[in-house]
Amino acid sequence: MKCLQISYILRVVVAILSTSFSCSPSVHAKSSDPQYHKLDDISLAAERAVHQHMAQGGKTDYEFEIYKPNTRLKLRLCSKALVAEVAGRELTGKATIKVQCKDNKPWKLFVSAEIAYYELVPVSTTGIARGQQISAAQIENVRVRLTNANKNVLSSDAAIIGKVAKRYIAKGKTFSPQLLAEPKLVRRGQQVVLIAKNAALEVRMSGKALADGARGDIIKVRNNSSNRVVEGIVTRLGIVQIQM
Repeated sequence: MKCLQISYILRVVVAILSTSFSCSPSVHAKSSDPQYHKLDDISLAAERAVHQHMAQGGKTDYEFEIYKPNTRLKLRLCSKALVAEVAGRELTGKATIKVQCKDNKPWKLFVSAEIAYYELVPVSTTGIARGQQISAAQIENVRVRLTNANKNVLSSDAAIIGKVAKRYIAKGKTFSPQLLAEPKLVRRGQQVVLIAKNAALEVRMSGKALADGARGDIIKVRNNSSNRVVEGIVTRLGIVQIQM
């Protein structure tokens, strides 16, 4: 009789334990459960949006990192393909990607990313002193990773050659507009040619520059013949154009 009682008790304990392990409360459901959308699918939608964004910006050489959504996040399984787009037009730096479910019970989620792209841009092949005019031999084009910190670098040799360094530029550095200045084509005290012209006539006179000037600068010049001070625009080396 005792053996039968022990056997019955053991069967009851086993049944209770089996029930406990086979049932899991819904509050502990994971994002991989059928009723929730997989977080990996959300990340893939965000990646596709970045690829499309960079293609629209004309970039082919780039890299990015998608920051994974919180693993505790539970979003209802979407019955349609997710739609995603990168907010704004920036092609580098921190980005926000909106991922949306557009079925009859829509939801949306914002995912963060970090983007950078690469381009061949000019860098200095040697140290360049302040005030030095830059020659073609002092630059070369190399593949550079561009981020928000350096996205405004100059990408054309023509925008650099012939310019003057505003401050010392170390070897291997990229060039930005803030680093360069137009060379002075006229120096204060220099004898220059004054040109006054219209559609039918051109008159040339000599004068003395009263200030330094780069291309496009307006400076004062003293006419050697009349001793009168006039204003003109520096157009070329030693040339100042004045109004007729």
